Parts: sequence; C-alpha cells; structure tokens
Amino acid sequence: MALLPVVLKGIAEFNRREFFESHETLEEIWAEENGLTRIFYQGLIQVAVGCCHVQRGNLNGALHLLAAGQAKLQGFAPAHLG
Repeated sequence: MALLPVVLKGIAEFNRREFFESHETLEEIWAEENGLTRIFYQGLIQVAVGCCHVQRGNLNGALHLLAAGQAKLQGFAPAHLG
C-alpha cells in the first residue's frame, strides 16, 4: 500500500521540525481512517504534538503526549504502511 500524498507531506513537515504543521496535516487523514491505521496516525500526531510542546517549553505536556504516542506506535514496529 502506497502512502497518500497528505501523509508524505506530514512526514516531510515533521522532518523539517514543523511539528504543529505536521500534526495539522496528519489530522486530515486521521479523521477519515478507522481501525489500526487510525491508531497509527493518532500515534504519529501525538508524537508531533509532543515535539511541538518541547519547542514551546511545555515539558510536562511533551512527556505525556510522547509517551501516549509511543504506546500507540510500539505495536506497529518495525514498520507500518511501508
């Protein structure tokens, strides 16, 4: 299964450390998904928002969201959707 252009855009934003933008982009596709793929996207979004909190100095919020995102993503290791 190929990744959708919106997912690739969200990944590119994340890699450029545009975490808020990445979360906004990924929410576009998350809202339309269901099942395990929805959980996967939610984990990515939580990690992006956690990184956004780090940038803004909110370490408590960052730790909470990074842990929640990691918990959702760990079941998809080592890869999901290619």
